[in-house]
Amino acid sequence: FVCAVILKNNPTLMAVLDAETLAPATTPPPARLSKISQEDFDAMVQESIDTFDMEPEEAVESALEECAMQKRDVSAICKKADGVNAREALPIVVAFRKLDAQLPKGVPLPGTTEQTTHELDAAKIAEAIDDVRSAITACSDDDERANMLCIAADVGLTGCALYACRCAAATADSALLVNALHALKDCLGAQMPRDVFVHCKGSIELCAYLTTYADDVQVATATCVVVEAAASKHEASKDAHVKAGIPTALVGIFEKHADDDAAFLAFVGAV
Repeated sequence: FVCAVILKNNPTLMAVLDAETLAPATTPPPARLSKISQEDFDAMVQESIDTFDMEPEEAVESALEECAMQKRDVSAICKKADGVNAREALPIVVAFRKLDAQLPKGVPLPGTTEQTTHELDAAKIAEAIDDVRSAITACSDDDERANMLCIAADVGLTGCALYACRCAAATADSALLVNALHALKDCLGAQMPRDVFVHCKGSIELCAYLTTYADDVQVATATCVVVEAAASKHEASKDAHVKAGIPTALVGIFEKHADDDAAFLAFVGAV
């Protein structure tokens, strides 16, 4: 809060927000565990059932213990017997499939000279986005939500949510774009979705929204919220933000909307 007050009362301080001062720490990230696929995990569970006559729940626990000993990453695993089918039945995955079906391929990034030639059904996209957000907010347990978000990222939700923002922008419905950006923020609540965000060059997309919609306080505010969510406890995202030019774009947002409380707080969070 003190930092926010200082920044708001001293606009000249914003001149130092450049790539050098906002560069992420150089401390290397901790070593990652090797990932196991849902199919391989299910095979481990089934082997325990067939070989040792274990009950499904017991076999799942045994497989988790074995993965822990082998230092395998199970963050994106549906921890149930027949996990592939159980995963597809999860509300978040059902919502992802619905959203993905509404998004035509090849929609250009905002701010480019290329124009979309696709027909976009804003109402159906909005409904699918709401389903994604509802599936996420319905989970109140932090660990279960993180597991759900990792599962969803593994099947493609993070990239889909990022692309949904582009499609929403193409409808020229700023309220839809704001909701899509908030859905993207909701999807970034765990480590793996942030990894996927970096892989999808999400920082470049966010910078395009910050520059193209700099005069729209609602879109700018929502984009700042996503910038913060993507960078939370994630050095690779911070580095990608800097390389994409987000610090410079954030200064522009500050200069235009410093008097708007919501926009200012979102800006501070992004910084």
